[in-house]
Amino acid sequence: MTHSRRRALSILGALMAPALGACSFYSDPPPVVIGGTAVAKDRSAMAALRASADHGRFVAALDATGVAETVDGIGPITVFAPTDAAFEGLRPKRDAVRAVDDAEFLEQILLGHLVRARLTSEDFVEDFPQLNGKTKVFALNGQVIQFEGDPKLPRLTDLRRRISTVTVADAIAANGVIHVVDNLLLPQVAKAERGTGTVAP
Repeated sequence: MTHSRRRALSILGALMAPALGACSFYSDPPPVVIGGTAVAKDRSAMAALRASADHGRFVAALDATGVAETVDGIGPITVFAPTDAAFEGLRPKRDAVRAVDDAEFLEQILLGHLVRARLTSEDFVEDFPQLNGKTKVFALNGQVIQFEGDPKLPRLTDLRRRISTVTVADAIAANGVIHVVDNLLLPQVAKAERGTGTVAP
């Protein structure tokens, strides 16, 4: 090897060393905060929701119906978590929501916010456009959730064409991921079944 080539390799190595050193100190991005509390990657999605100051009504509904066990169990699970303000924003007649004591209907609403998969905003970008050109997934109650708009903070449309927006994305928990939404995703209801109550527990 010539002297000039040895010198060139020496310079190249010196230039690469800082970069390689920086790579060795790479760390995961900081945890996402929901409701004023950072979501820990070693705790379940249900534990994260219980710690959130913005999801008291959602947590109460999950507990009342037993759906909390699903959110707390073995994943993967994706939770589209409506805030307290989302519950308060319901209009019974406009949204055709049944009475609060209809536990079966409330359970169906909650299951409509859960997907048996680990879906991050990266999945929204890479996978959904490949699904026959339609950006949709199926919730645990069997209803379709359709996505549109900004893949990082998309808008979700339920079967009633009601729109919810993801306001905080990619809160990674031990058993899945949480996306905070500003509206509830409601299942279809036959006209004869429509009531005048609310779903807030």
